[in-house]
Parts: sequence; structure tokens; C-alpha cells
Amino acid sequence: MILKRLVLNNFRQFKGRTVIDFSPIDGKHVTFVYASNGVGKTTLLSSIVWCLYGGDKLEYIDQKSLFLNKSLFQELSDFGEMTIEATLIFEDREKQYTVKRTIVIQNVDNKQKITDQNLEVQINNETQYNPQDRINSVLSPAMKEYFFFEGEGVQKFADESNYKKVQDGIKNIMKIDTREKALSYIESARSKFAKELKEINAEQGNADILPEEEKELLIEKQKDIKHNIEKLNKDIETFDDIIKKIEINLLSIEEIKILSKERESLLQDIEKAKEKRKNLQAQQKDKIAKEAYLALSNDVLTISKNIIDEKRETGILPVGIRKKFVEELINSHMCICGTTFDSGDKHHNKLLNIIESVSDESAIEDILNELSYFIEAKKDITSKYSLEYKTLSDELTNTNEKLNSLEQKFSTLEDNIEDEFPQNEENLISRKKQTINDRDNSIKTKERFSIELEEIEKKLKEIETLINKYETQNEAINLVRDRIAFCSEAVEVLSKENAKIIEQIRCDLSKKINDKFQTILHAQKNAKIDDDFRLIITEGDNENISGKSGGEGQLISLLFISTLIDMARNREKERNTSDIDPGAGIYPIVIDAPYGKFDTVYKQYISEVVRDMAPQVIILLTQEQWNDGKDLYPIFKDDIAHQYVLIAHRPKLSHSFSKTNRINYNGQSIDMEILDDDEYTEIKNMKDI
Repeated sequence: MILKRLVLNNFRQFKGRTVIDFSPIDGKHVTFVYASNGVGKTTLLSSIVWCLYGGDKLEYIDQKSLFLNKSLFQELSDFGEMTIEATLIFEDREKQYTVKRTIVIQNVDNKQKITDQNLEVQINNETQYNPQDRINSVLSPAMKEYFFFEGEGVQKFADESNYKKVQDGIKNIMKIDTREKALSYIESARSKFAKELKEINAEQGNADILPEEEKELLIEKQKDIKHNIEKLNKDIETFDDIIKKIEINLLSIEEIKILSKERESLLQDIEKAKEKRKNLQAQQKDKIAKEAYLALSNDVLTISKNIIDEKRETGILPVGIRKKFVEELINSHMCICGTTFDSGDKHHNKLLNIIESVSDESAIEDILNELSYFIEAKKDITSKYSLEYKTLSDELTNTNEKLNSLEQKFSTLEDNIEDEFPQNEENLISRKKQTINDRDNSIKTKERFSIELEEIEKKLKEIETLINKYETQNEAINLVRDRIAFCSEAVEVLSKENAKIIEQIRCDLSKKINDKFQTILHAQKNAKIDDDFRLIITEGDNENISGKSGGEGQLISLLFISTLIDMARNREKERNTSDIDPGAGIYPIVIDAPYGKFDTVYKQYISEVVRDMAPQVIILLTQEQWNDGKDLYPIFKDDIAHQYVLIAHRPKLSHSFSKTNRINYNGQSIDMEILDDDEYTEIKNMKDI
């Protein structure tokens, strides 16, 4: 199964018709899709799965009931309708499949309501009349979680409580489930023959229950108990998952409390910044009102002073001893030369003569002197005003930038708190206690069924001994007994053979996983699948089970899927084309954000596994995880067939102007956000940019 193309029409973030090609080119089998969080990266994964399997809810994403693009939905009138489409084209065993799934959304009370769904499947351009069955025959719903997954979600295979998923993956991918179906058909035939034996016995008037009949009743009861135990195992696994999610939510409450404190701190900083901006603006206005006219008049004052000086030199304006100055000397009995005098002496008379000779224009001289002094004092007013005004302007600009940054951080924080706010803490604690109680009750019920199952198996052995001793002359009964015996023997042989095959695959798979694990990590640890089908890591000569870090858990899970796909691919090569063998022969991998928060070393480990884990690999990741290809490009460079970037159109950018959302490609910086009246996402092939 190789994915060739995905076509979306008005699907969630993608407005209008959106096309993305996945076909391998010249042996290159890796496709990269880069996107910011919340733009539509996970929607692509969800759309592929929904196109194949349908449903009223989308997987992997929040707001699972929202199918229609938001901006288009807002344009719908009450009870207005619009059609959403997802088309997936893929190849399997030299046949081309075109899967087109549509859904009609109606606006009911401003909520998206599904009014119609349709599925159309064509194989080599021929329409199929059992479309979902044809899809399931290639890749059944039970197998999707092994090929379509979120990066961190793949770690579930490393969770030791999920051993059943490991076992089921081996059965489904290696086609053991087909043998188990055959086993089920034989068991059904045995039940049919046992019923026939009972009817013959009743016709002959035999009142006593036959051993075969009792055996069949016990076998049916045995099957019911095994089914109940299997169901209880799934219930216990579900309870464990719920408990883990509740514990994560309880941790989220603490994180939200921290975020709330951070929000309050940001609010205080925003108010302080606003107050500072207000004060700076007031200072700026005050300076303009009081000093701007002086700065603007500086040239006029300078010219005026020069004119006064020039007029004085030419004698047009008066210049001399000021009358007031002489009067002050007389009153203080001090001569111009510094000698003290008495009234009537020669120094006194000299000063009196000077007063008589001083022009009346000395008053004008006083005014001119004062004007000159004023102009001289204000000669640097322009440069001083410009410097002070620029200082205020710069501080105001910095304050505005800080305020913009604070408000952006506050907006992002507010969105995170709204998106991630968990349930009430008391409700979560109460629900956790109830779930633990339900799980414990399921465990007790399972133990009771297990004891009952042992008793039935013991009773079956006793009845089998009785049947061997039982003899009858009735030819019809003997014939049916032979058929029942044949079915019982076939079931026993086929069950042992299936168990043997599964065990052989487990051993081979475990060895291959460990070989790859050792090659990548070079650590004194071993990775294996134990007898209970748990993915474990051991260390030391005694192979003591070691705890798994997040990176080791994700690595061993990816190695499990990678190795299993590789074994299935080899099996497909050996397959005779005339064999009846349902299911795909090879499988693609679509993985969203495989790197999480791992460091560079683990990113490279995981990249080496992801690159080689399937004949087709589609990787969806953020530009931060891509990191301009510094860590990943050297590993993938020879295998990249396609590279796409998701560009978000938004009325308001989510990043400040100083931190624009960009990705670099071939030395070119590409904006991943664009201002637009509408809100939607477009896909661009990076080769076309």
C-alpha cells in the first residue's frame, strides 16, 4: 500500500480544494510537511484516517466534531449546508484505489451538524459496491494504529500493560489472523456437528445427555469465559489508560495554576508599562509646549543678537556707562577706581560730572544688554531640546515595544489556559478513585473466571477419556462423532501450529529489534519482546528489566513497527501471486511530530529508524523540530521526495514582528503566517516557492 495523493475540500483549516502528493520519486520515499502548531499538521493525519474509515468524530485532534472550515461555516445561514470531501489515492499490489468520502454539514444553532455521509471506492477506475469492505481488506481498522500515529503516541507499544497490542500487531501484519479465522471456521463446524449429534440422539429417544453434547456445552462455556477474560483485559487496560490520563490532568492543574500566576504577573507588568507610556507621553507634550518655540526661534534670536552687536559697533545703538551704575557708586561712596570718598571731594564731584554726561539712552542700553544676555544664555537650546526630546521618544518606543511583547505573551498564555484548562480537581480525584475501584473489581472477576476456566479444562479431559471408551453401533452417530473428532483434532493441530508460528516470529522479531537497538545506542542494554509479548529493555548479564526513558520507549516502539514491517515486506516478496492473501503486502507510515522534546542525539537516533522503517514515510513536524534541517537533513537528504510547508492566513499574526514565524529553505526565508481577512491554511510545495 503506497499513498499517492490526498485531496481535501473545505476540510477544517483547509479552505477550498487542497492537494498534496506523496508518491515516491526515483526511489526517494520520504515526504516532509512543516507547520506551526494548530495550523493543520495533525489535521492531515486525521483526514487520511477519516477518509479510509469514516465516522462522526475525527481522531488525533481536539474539537473532533468540527469538519467544515471555520470561516466558511460562519458564512452559512441558519440550516444552510455545505459539503466536505476527502479523497485518497493509493496503490496496492499493482491496483490503484481511489477513496472519496464526503460529509454534509448543516448550521444548526451555530453548531456543525452532520446530515449526510457517502463513500465511493474505485479500483482501477471501476466503482465498488462494497466500498468499506474493500478498504478493510487492504488495511483493516484494527491495523491503523500501527501505521498512522502521533509521534509521542507510538510509545504506547512500549507500555508493558499494552502487550496485547504487540501481540495483535504481529498477528495482523504477519497474516496470522487469517489462520485464526480458519480456526474459527473449524470450531463453528464442530459446533454444527455436535448439534446434529444431539438431534440424532433425540430422534432415537436417548434421554441421557451424550458425552459429545456435554463436551460441546463445556467448550461453548469455555469460549464465553475466554471472551469475558479478554474483554476484562481490555477493560483493565482502558481503566489503566483513564487513570494515567486523570493523573496527567491532575498535573495539568498544577501547571495551569503556574500559568495563572504568570498571567497575573504579566497583567501587572502590562499596567506598569501602560502607566510608564502615559507618563512619557505627558512629559513629551509638556516639553513641546514649554520649549519647542525656543528651539524653533533659535535662528531668529541669533540673527537678532548679531544685528544688535553690528548696530552698536556702527554707533546706531547706544553703548557706554550706565547711569544706574554711577548712581550706585555715589550711594556707596566708592569711586570707579576703587577709592572711597566723602561728599564734596574731587572723586565725588567727578562722579557727579559723569552722571551729567551720560546719555538718556542708557535705559535703552540696559534693555539691549538684557536682551543680549538672554540670547547668549539660550544659544544651545536647539541641541539640548533635540537631545532631550529624542531621549523621551526612544524611551517611549522601547516602552511600546515592551508593551506589545507583554500583550502578545499574555494573549498566547490566555489561549493556552483556555485550551488546556482541565476539569475540576475534586471531580478528577473522585473519578480516579472510582476508576481504580472498577479496575480492581474487573481484576477480581477475571481471577474468578480464570479459576472457572481451569475447572472446565479439567472436566473436558475427563469427558474426552469417557468418549474414547464410549462405543455405539449407531452408524449415524459414529459418522458425526468422526466428524467432531476430526474438527477437534484440526483445532488442536492448527492452534499448536499458530502458537508455534507466533512464537517463532516473536523470537525472530525480538532478535532483529535488539540488533538494531544495539547498532543505534551502543549501550550496555538489550531490547527484546519477552514471553508475554511485552517490549522491554534489560541490562547486565542477568538481563534485569530496566526502566525505559521517554526516548528509549519511543525508540523501541518505532523499532518494533519498523522491524515488523520489514518482515512483512520480505514475506510479500516470497508470496506466490496466485496465493489468496488478504491485506496489503507493504505498508506506509504517517507519523506526526515524532521527536517530541528529545535532544539532538535522540532526534538523530529516531530519524535513522523512521527513515528506514517503511517503503513510504510521511513525517509531519514543526519548524522548531526541523530546526532548519541542521539535525535532520544530513540523515534524510538522499531520501526526500517531497517537502511541503503549511502557511497560515490569519487576521492577526500569532507572533510579534520581531519574532516572525519563518522557515528556511535553500537559503530562503519563508513566512509561515500571512495577514489575511480570512483564517485558513494553504499547502505549498517548497520547490514552487
